[in-house]
This record gives sequence, C-alpha cells and structure tokens, in this order.
Amino acid sequence: MHVAQTCPDNPAVLHVNLERAVFWVARADGTPADPGEPGRLQLTVLSNYVQPFVNYDIGDWGATAGACPCGRGWPTLAGLEGRTSEVISDVVRPPRLGNPSESTPRRWGSRTAELWEYQAEQTAPDQVVLRVVPAPRFTASTLAALQAEIQECLGDDVALRVDVVDRISAEPSGKRPVIISRTATVDGV
Repeated sequence: MHVAQTCPDNPAVLHVNLERAVFWVARADGTPADPGEPGRLQLTVLSNYVQPFVNYDIGDWGATAGACPCGRGWPTLAGLEGRTSEVISDVVRPPRLGNPSESTPRRWGSRTAELWEYQAEQTAPDQVVLRVVPAPRFTASTLAALQAEIQECLGDDVALRVDVVDRISAEPSGKRPVIISRTATVDGV
C-alpha cells in the first residue's frame, strides 16, 4: 500500500497520505518521539475493514519532520532510516552504511565499482563483520581504505573484521539483507 511520497517542493521529506494510514514514531519505551528523533514507525491502516492493524509496528526506523513549508498540511517523515533489524549498535543505520548511494559520494562512489556485494553483520554489541565480494577493480588498497572508512563510522568502541568472500549467502527467508544485527536488542528496541 502506498502510504507516503516525496514532497515535490521539498525532497527532504515524505508526505504521509492520511486517507490511507495514520502513523507515529515511538521511542524505545513506547512514548511518542519528538520531530527529528528516530524511532520505530507505528502504523494504523485505514483501508482494511476486515482485520485492521492498529498501531502496527511495521519494522521501519524513521523520524517525523515538522510542518513542510510547501503548505500541503500532510504529516511528514524526515525519511526512513531502514529496518529496525538492520541497525548496527546505535550509531550506524542503513543510510550511513547500507546504502552507498545515500552516503557520502566521496567515500562510497568509487567503492561501488570495486565491490559486487557487501554485508555487515553485528555479531555482538562491540563486534561487526563486513563481508565483501570483490569486483575486478578491487585491490589491497581498496580493502584498507574501506576498512578505515567503516571503522570511522563505527567508532573506536566497535571491533571491525573485513572478510573477502566469493559470495554472500541468502538468509533462510531468501533475502540477502545489507545489514544484519544478531544482538538481542538495539537501543532497547
């Protein structure tokens, strides 16, 4: 179901279609988050009369935005930061690590031509394994630069191991997520 779309006048926000759904963003303790504060998206679908979902946690991580200057009056999202299951620690979420096109072009733009695939897995609160499938242009200097860039995102408190692999296997569901967290909870969420 189409719930939100980018504002044509302000591409920094998504307008939520109130004719289809009502949403709010929840903190880890279940209270409403302030505008700009990331949390779990809760959705109430208005078109399902048989089995409505009220305050359904859709598994997305995002933040509300304030009123859009376009004047349309619809509630806004500052953007979606990814799935709640795709969060490493509390500092790296998919837009910074999992989606190169959304990250700093200087850092990732040249790297995507050197990698076929990649996947980050948080195996413990202070440990991350990055698996990379090299493309033909991948070199030892690519590996060193990539490791330094990711370590900078993670900070000194998180140990990073980079494994160069032939392929990245799919999960039992058949999906191949970019970020996997094997820790029980993230930020209590």
